[in-house]
Amino acid sequence: MTQDLPATALSPKQAFALAGEYYREYVEKHGNDPSPAAYQAAEAHKRKSRPIVWQPNWQLFAYWDDILGFLERKRLRLDTNSQTLFVRAFFKARGHATVDLVRGANGDFSPSPHAASYPPPEPEKLDALTWFDRYAEAAGLAASTLERWRPVIKEFTDWAKDSNLAKVTKKQVIDWKNALLQQDVRIGREVRKRAPRTVKDVHLAALKAICQYLVDEDKLAVNPVAGVVVRNVETEKDDDEKGFCDKDARTILAATLQKGSHLLSVEMTAARRWIPWICAYTGARVNEITSLLPSDIVTVQGILCFSLPKERSKGKRKRIVPIHSHLIEQGLRAYVAERKKLGMPLFYDPARSRGGKGANPHYQKVGERLAEWVRTLPVDHNVWPNHGWRHRWKSQSRDVGMHAQVADFIQGHGSGSVSEKYGAKWPKTLKRAVEMIPRYRIDGCRSASHDE
Repeated sequence: MTQDLPATALSPKQAFALAGEYYREYVEKHGNDPSPAAYQAAEAHKRKSRPIVWQPNWQLFAYWDDILGFLERKRLRLDTNSQTLFVRAFFKARGHATVDLVRGANGDFSPSPHAASYPPPEPEKLDALTWFDRYAEAAGLAASTLERWRPVIKEFTDWAKDSNLAKVTKKQVIDWKNALLQQDVRIGREVRKRAPRTVKDVHLAALKAICQYLVDEDKLAVNPVAGVVVRNVETEKDDDEKGFCDKDARTILAATLQKGSHLLSVEMTAARRWIPWICAYTGARVNEITSLLPSDIVTVQGILCFSLPKERSKGKRKRIVPIHSHLIEQGLRAYVAERKKLGMPLFYDPARSRGGKGANPHYQKVGERLAEWVRTLPVDHNVWPNHGWRHRWKSQSRDVGMHAQVADFIQGHGSGSVSEKYGAKWPKTLKRAVEMIPRYRIDGCRSASHDE
């Protein structure tokens, strides 16, 4: 419904151009065979031009259904002044159209003098952020992607000094790309040129995605970002360089057993204690773990599992991941019971949230703070402080000979294979796979005597 749309302001020329769209639409509808409609329409318009009772909005009421139907098709809601301008222009356009139909009915199909009086229709304004939000909802963008991409779209419109994506050209996108590559950005204490990979995988990717959505919705004829190339993009690191090495993994896990500062909240203390271990034994995404509720710890066919709902998973698929016996032996079940008794999430307190909603929920902040803590430890800081566990787990799954499809399901990776859709993911099968990940031998760990 148009009442849900923001009000649009039109200049007199824009109002007349919009009425011209209706004029062309009406003539095209009846122009090939004007006789049946021409005289009747002309007589009706003549009658409507002399209202019995005059009042300020008589032209609107004369063609109420036609005007509202046209605006509905155009997805337009006009402000008060624009509505007045458009209604007057519409009434005149309807009169011109009936005159042209009568001419045609009399055998005169020569170009109409009225047609030239209407400005060509203006391209529909495609507000960048409005359409990005529609795209994000339609595509079901993950909160992290939404948080990263939306400011990029705003950055582009600020640079272009125009929020209308209908006016974007390929040359403009190329100029923006080149400007981005010349910008200095601060990374930690260093200042360096923006990485070509960031420009390609974040800036251009975000703009390309929304423009392709507009193409798919028949709002743009072509995607202006298609074919724009970023050169000198560094090759991604090998997986060995993305995951924690044995030494760094043990360093982090050992640090989880140390007593933290008394200034830390109970939840953050627990996050440091448990989340690295859970990530180490599941290969899960960190926000899938920071968001856990006591109700997400379930028993399925006699096996204790993490139940990761699709709403908090990047892959948008619910999955069950059995809990490694080493986590159970360390007392994870008891900690979950404590939080359940309090009616609280495992690793954050909603009452301490400072507006952490939508694209940046509170549990995501827990992951960010955990990453900051890992960066204070003597480990390779070129490895992502949380995601490094995910890469390491994948390497370990290969090393122990885990079935690749089972490993993909545990981690929430889609293989793209049709066979993936066949068969059930039995908890006992997943449990055997999870237990294949070797136990970590860490001094001070409560169950160290059980380590292999």
